[in-house]
Amino acid sequence: ANLIKLNGIKYALINAGGDIRVIGGNGPSKAWKIGIKDPLGKREFAEEFELNNGAVATSGNYESYFDKDKIHHHIIDTSTGDSPVQTISATVIAPTVTQADALSTSLFVLKPKDSIQLASSLTNIESLIISKGGRTYRSSGWNNITQ
Repeated sequence: ANLIKLNGIKYALINAGGDIRVIGGNGPSKAWKIGIKDPLGKREFAEEFELNNGAVATSGNYESYFDKDKIHHHIIDTSTGDSPVQTISATVIAPTVTQADALSTSLFVLKPKDSIQLASSLTNIESLIISKGGRTYRSSGWNNITQ
C-alpha cells in the first residue's frame, strides 16, 4: 500500500486472498463497497459497508471438516488444541492489513462477547463477530465507521 501511495496513486483496492486494503475510496467522491460473506449461507453477504481508507480481514470456519468427535478447521485455540466453535466469522477493520488479519484470527478464538470487548478497547479497530447461532455482535464504533 505504501508503494502505491509513493507512486502517486490516490485510489486503490488491493485484495490479497480476501484481506483487503483500500486507499482513498473508489474515485474522488465514492467509497469502496465491501461485503462480508454470510457464513451461514442464507444470503450472499452477512453485511455490506463502505470504506474510503483502511484494511479489512475476516477469519471464518468456512473450510471445516468433521471427525466422529469434533468440528475442525484451520484456526486452532492454542489453550485447548481444538478449533473454536462459538464464533463462525470474525471481521476486523483496522489501519493496516497486518493488524486486521492478526486481530480477526485472534478474535475468532475468543468468545463473541470477549472479542467485542477487546476490539472496542483498541484504538482505530472495529469488529463484527457472527456466532455459531447466527447472532451478530458489533464493536462500539462499528456503525460509525461503516456508514
